[in-house]
Amino acid sequence: MKPFKINRNSWHYKLNKNFFNSDFNSMFYSWEPKHNNFCSYWRATVLRMVFATALGLLAIAMVAALGHTAYNQPLPFFGAIVVIVGFFSLIVGINLTIHGITNRNKQKSDKPDSLFVQKYKAHKSKICPKVEYDQ
Repeated sequence: MKPFKINRNSWHYKLNKNFFNSDFNSMFYSWEPKHNNFCSYWRATVLRMVFATALGLLAIAMVAALGHTAYNQPLPFFGAIVVIVGFFSLIVGINLTIHGITNRNKQKSDKPDSLFVQKYKAHKSKICPKVEYDQ
């Protein structure tokens, strides 16, 4: 089976690199050699997605608590929310504009299989292919 190529700009690579990674303090990134086959990479990705979902549910519970506060004190609450949303919208807008300007001319080449298609192929063939990191 041919090796699975992982683009370092893909969402799952960024999730694995930046979300609850124990190697975040190291000067040289040592996460990749630990996940050199597809099965270990898949396991790390799925566990991080489950943990991110749990944190998302916690965030929903906090938003529900904020909704209760908004019900009891509506005017001060919505004034504070407008200021906070405006600030973060400005930051996100600036980042998206900079990202759009820098990546304007990049073209996509032939696309490899997605993470889920590769998992299906590995499950059917009962072989964990090697992982190659692109870019």
